[in-house]
Amino acid sequence: MFTSEFDPVYCIEGGILQLKCTVYSETIDVHWFKGDMEIKENENMHIIWADKTHLITFKHAKVSDSGQYWIVAGKVQKQLEVTVQALFKRQLKNITIMEGLEACFECEVGKPYPGVWYKDGKELKSSSNIKIDAIQESVHKLTIFQTALDHKGKYEIKINDILSGADLDIKMSEHDRSIFLEAAKNGTAVRYNIRIILVGKQRVGKTCLLRRLMNEGIEGVESTDGINIEVKKCKINLQTKEWIFTKGNESPLNEYPNDQYADCGFWDFAGQKEFYATHQTFLSRNAIYLLVVDVSEDFVMHTYNNMIENQFDKTGEYIDFWLDNIHCYTVNGTDESMILTNDLLNPPVIIIGTGMDKVQVIHLLTNVYVEQKIKQNQTSEKDTGKTKEGFERFINNKLLREHPKGKHLRKLCFLSNTKPSKDKKEFQILRNDIFERAKEIPKWGDNLPIRWIFLEKEIDRLTDNKEFVISYDKAKDLASKCSFSLEEITLELDSFLKYEHEIGNLIFFEDIKSYIILEPKWLVDVFKCFVAPFQFQNQFINMNEWSRLQSTGHLPKMLIEKLFTKVQVLNLTEIEAFAFEERNEDKTLALQILKEKKAFALEIMEKFDIIVKPITAEKNEEYYMPCMIEASGVDEILDTINVRNGQCSRTSWFGLQFNFLPPAFFNHILVTFLSKYSLSIVGKGRLAIYRGIGVFDIEASNCQKLLVCLSENTVAMQVWQFEKRDGLCYHEIRKYLIKTVDILRQKYRISIIYQCFLKCPDKIPPGIGERIYINDVQKKAQHHCPELDFQTVKDLRRCWFEVCLKSLRKFTNSKCKT
Repeated sequence: MFTSEFDPVYCIEGGILQLKCTVYSETIDVHWFKGDMEIKENENMHIIWADKTHLITFKHAKVSDSGQYWIVAGKVQKQLEVTVQALFKRQLKNITIMEGLEACFECEVGKPYPGVWYKDGKELKSSSNIKIDAIQESVHKLTIFQTALDHKGKYEIKINDILSGADLDIKMSEHDRSIFLEAAKNGTAVRYNIRIILVGKQRVGKTCLLRRLMNEGIEGVESTDGINIEVKKCKINLQTKEWIFTKGNESPLNEYPNDQYADCGFWDFAGQKEFYATHQTFLSRNAIYLLVVDVSEDFVMHTYNNMIENQFDKTGEYIDFWLDNIHCYTVNGTDESMILTNDLLNPPVIIIGTGMDKVQVIHLLTNVYVEQKIKQNQTSEKDTGKTKEGFERFINNKLLREHPKGKHLRKLCFLSNTKPSKDKKEFQILRNDIFERAKEIPKWGDNLPIRWIFLEKEIDRLTDNKEFVISYDKAKDLASKCSFSLEEITLELDSFLKYEHEIGNLIFFEDIKSYIILEPKWLVDVFKCFVAPFQFQNQFINMNEWSRLQSTGHLPKMLIEKLFTKVQVLNLTEIEAFAFEERNEDKTLALQILKEKKAFALEIMEKFDIIVKPITAEKNEEYYMPCMIEASGVDEILDTINVRNGQCSRTSWFGLQFNFLPPAFFNHILVTFLSKYSLSIVGKGRLAIYRGIGVFDIEASNCQKLLVCLSENTVAMQVWQFEKRDGLCYHEIRKYLIKTVDILRQKYRISIIYQCFLKCPDKIPPGIGERIYINDVQKKAQHHCPELDFQTVKDLRRCWFEVCLKSLRKFTNSKCKT
């Protein structure tokens, strides 16, 4: 009867399920059964036949459609096994969370499909507080960065007409506090906290200024290696505005009552450009920034906007750079706490001009020189050299103009660290200004449960004993001792830790919560091990591994262990580890904890994209550190990969031009591409990763290579084709770049604006001139290129925007030589 085979049938839920058979004669009747029931047509299922072929089609397969089917033809019957696999490999799960914390719904499907999210039946879209993300359309995520009561409800995702849902329950912080009030019969306490961050070029006097503000001497100050925050804390009397500094055997700071004194912590950032990629870890919206400049240096020069990465050197360029960087933390129009008035934005910035003693000398000499020139009619009276007034004009009239970043500036302050006034009154005035600015910060005067204050004191006790990192389990034990609710201890502890993280008291990440960094200096010391200018790494100069790190970015395990020796608490012998971990019963456990802390340190650097494990053909697990690779030009890479051999064709450039691109942001973009595409291999096994550049193989034959590079506040891409294939289109890569940038903007809550552009293929790198912006495409049917005789806009768009008939997946078998 039957002329077809009956192999088992597999299908994904929601997909089309077809069961088929053929018989040897058109006159034979065929009936379909599932179990004992004959299958009849309905809205979701159709039965058709044509000639000798019989077909049953389920438009949207269900898991319940799985089972044994029987096909009966005359007196002959055949069995067919059908399996419909559930679309959702992981369903959404209910979430209960404290108000203000981050909530993340996540599900995984067995086959890539787009999804649509809903809350209480209404479709959701991404916003400044909600991120919708899909990893290769298999893992779908919805993240609410800061939950509020109105986020409570039913969340669903519809994928291929299949729904998965879960509930979000928000626990009010006030409710939790009321529980504490009943138990402790005490109440809440007001918490005042000031976080002050010093930024600016190296050797302009940041560390000296910090010492002056802390009422310390400036003898023996050296260039800061990393971020120096050690013992730079004080208290401020809220009534008298007096700053309290402790020395020697004086009472510790934690003995001062929190409702009468403000906590003040200083963060002294290194000025070397190599550290800028790590600074993003510590920058905060809830801080006051002291932007320190040496007014005796040249400042009427280019600004950062005209400079390629890491090539700005003049005072004006540094001021421009840091104001742009700080301005990224203002999400205009969406965060009212960042907008004070029409004229002011948070976070506040005070520009401090140091070196006034040198300016005064220069000014006197310049006046004599100018008077001579005036007599000779060679200059004007306005040309007075480097003066306080000239610096103010430069800041207000040239650097800031009408740019909104100028709304962060509260004051220009001028002083000399080396030759202060007799009573050092200028530093007291600056302290008063800092205190007044602190009142503008959103976190100023927060009401906290008293048990949170108790837990803060327990943490202070640990840091006083040099215990800078603790496990999450130990934090739970401490919280229990401080009367945290046993039923909701994890929820409240996470809320407490997130708050302390935001104000800079500790470092806590919910996605890697095995350990908590109680003293940020511990993480600073880890960063200093790995990310430091070469002048601070003299002990490694003759190491082959260090040379390879500089040239290739490769970070082998042996070098990691060597670099960890710079952190005292990660460089302990067995006996020292046992002594340090006094609470442990045996040395083996102490060493295991030490090993876990090293792994935790590496996890943190991975989280901030400082180190990465790129995808390679060999699928190895080696770390790389792109920010430590010596700079290479795109021209040099073109020659290394033999792109100019006459057999390689290049697409037009597609890029995003930003109004400002923070140093760490390109690292985030590059690492995202490293997790999606395999790096190309050049030379003798070297991965094609460079400082600000990555070259990827985007199909199996290695004949198609994708270049992603950074240039002048721009991220640009180009594809190199070593085998001519007409009609290929890379619109999916273009969309991936844009989607990546938008997700990163939401993840790090920074405000940066970009324009999409196209550029002729032969320009290396894609400079600002001769770009065609996407908004202008309709205006320009043709485009003249100085390097080429002629280019049409259609030629530039073709490989990035038009969906072509040929697919890259079809070309995966042949190999080519590059």
